[in-house]
Amino acid sequence: MITYQSQAEIIQKPYLSITDVRGLVPIGYQQARKIITEIRDDLEKEGKPTFRTKQLLAPTSEVLKRLGLNASVIRKQAKESVV
Repeated sequence: MITYQSQAEIIQKPYLSITDVRGLVPIGYQQARKIITEIRDDLEKEGKPTFRTKQLLAPTSEVLKRLGLNASVIRKQAKESVV
């Protein structure tokens, strides 16, 4: 189950994996992989540095943009739901 608390923990990381992306939104493995691959390809086209690692990773900020998520809102909701 995806909660604001679990999302808040995930977005603390500088880079996200396929598993992390799936922890943010309810999507399948292939769709999460496609998102990360597209982000990495776009960053390379823009001339921005990317890490080519065995495990597919993408910057958290880019993943949040692509998914239409707001880190501030996630953190705020996570705090409020704890109280």
